[in-house]
Amino acid sequence: MVKIKKEGIIKKSSKNENLSYITCGTHSPKPYELLESDEMKELLSILKQQYDYIIIDCSPNLGQLTLNALVAADEIIVPVQAAYLPIKGLEQLLKTISRVKRKMNPKLHIMGILLTMVDYRTNYANEITEVLYQVYGSEIHIFENVIPMSVRAAET
Repeated sequence: MVKIKKEGIIKKSSKNENLSYITCGTHSPKPYELLESDEMKELLSILKQQYDYIIIDCSPNLGQLTLNALVAADEIIVPVQAAYLPIKGLEQLLKTISRVKRKMNPKLHIMGILLTMVDYRTNYANEITEVLYQVYGSEIHIFENVIPMSVRAAET
């Protein structure tokens, strides 16, 4: 059974924001990358009673945490950097999502692809976006809104 220590849930509330998050640090019952997929499902079922949305932010790899998150999630947003190698990595991720959906989580649904680090002032970003729409646009929703390239974000 997974237990969540109260001090592990950090709440941020303000006039325009009501957000809680669980750290993967010392307050965690055990590091979340070590949770089994059934434990993550149990954790999410507990949290679903208290929250409208639960976002699991995984590192950009196909490690154990990402696989467990795919098994436990209902929907997925796939952030993809507007560059050649991340687009190639998208192919592998989609194969993994398909396998997880087929074998472990039939209700998993891809909400869409979200382009990140986009600088439409360059021909490169425009070409990558065009390729993304050509290859995946008929099968997967691609969000119109993108996360632009930001020096300020990179510095943080």
